[in-house]
Amino acid sequence: MIPANIFRENGLIEVYDDTKEIYYKSIIQEVNRDNIAIGIPMGNRGQLYLYKGDICTFRILHKDAHYYFKSKILGRKRSGRILLYLIDWPEEVKRIQKRAYFRFPCSIEIFYWILPTSETANKQESKQSPFEKIIEPLGPPQKAIMADISGGGLQMVTNQKIPRGNVLALRIPMQSKNEKKTFELQGKIVWASTQDKAAKIYRQAAEFINIREAQREEIIRFIFVLSRERIRS
Repeated sequence: MIPANIFRENGLIEVYDDTKEIYYKSIIQEVNRDNIAIGIPMGNRGQLYLYKGDICTFRILHKDAHYYFKSKILGRKRSGRILLYLIDWPEEVKRIQKRAYFRFPCSIEIFYWILPTSETANKQESKQSPFEKIIEPLGPPQKAIMADISGGGLQMVTNQKIPRGNVLALRIPMQSKNEKKTFELQGKIVWASTQDKAAKIYRQAAEFINIREAQREEIIRFIFVLSRERIRS
């Protein structure tokens, strides 16, 4: 079901550029029976060109949630001197609450390094360091199975218990039908429990820290893609 109230004239809408991995801002100019007309998407790097037949990811921001959907570019038209892009009505809209990120259940092998205390004490230094520079002196990674992921963090199953408060460097490879992504970021253990004491299997939750907002939005976008694929399969 599509919440019609999110498509309002003069409402803000954003278009995702897959090549630059950023959103461009636009305005809904018309809400028609057969299409939605938006202005030229603009960003810090200029305008985003859209072409007839393209399938784009869109985002509408509301106070309580973000709404994500994919839609086809139908063409363009002029309204007076203003150029408008026409997009098709989406088949599905995904709502993700801002304060309670949607958790996508999965079973994906990921890699982690436990950062030494000296690395985590100065968060500003860690934030400015490239991921490879952080992990280089730590040696080979440990493996874990990611049980779910959201824009705010993840749960993972390991063969070692990681105490609460530890900070990890995380490498998270993910794959949809059409693209592969590897997210490299940091997570702080917020809780840990024993799933199987005899087998020494532990479940822990990590909250993402020192994460760029663009990186968080890319995780949310990818979760949306995977969720849609799962529904259709």
